Amino acid sequence: PITEMPLARTLRTLPRQGLTATVVALLLMIFVGLTVHPEADELPQAPFNTGKPCSNCVIVTGGAGYVGVHTCKMLAEHGYTPVAVDNMSVGKRRLVRWGPLEEVDLLDRARLHEVYSKYTPIATIHLAAKALVEESMRHPMMYYTNNVAATTTLAEVALQHNVTTMVVASSGSLYGE
Repeated sequence: PITEMPLARTLRTLPRQGLTATVVALLLMIFVGLTVHPEADELPQAPFNTGKPCSNCVIVTGGAGYVGVHTCKMLAEHGYTPVAVDNMSVGKRRLVRWGPLEEVDLLDRARLHEVYSKYTPIATIHLAAKALVEESMRHPMMYYTNNVAATTTLAEVALQHNVTTMVVASSGSLYGE
């Protein structure tokens, strides 16, 4: 059963763990699972939820990006339905293969409400932050808007839909000079 799988146990215990432990656990699961490059043409298109409420949906913002695609793949392999939520500014539509794709700007509160109502997710994994250190110095307001305002909007909408499990992860502070 799903509840006995490692990822299910991790998702269940997220509210009890510290943020650092949660992010480390998620990133380890993702990077240990990076065995197939998502650009590979032989990746199968998995059957997935087409927009009906489900008891195992997980919203993955940035779900059409590199880490998001692998996160969605791992969620699907563990019995969850990943819902990739991406504004497609960097993500690639053709890489979303393990769940539905919802094209959404995270500042669009009404559209986020539609997505949360449509899928009734059990958790949110937020991977949609901008992460280029040098660019952030040149365009601080763009980064503030995306990384602070959009994350705040996402968290508020999630809470309004009683989704209290959220993992926020970014590799932005790991790179740069």
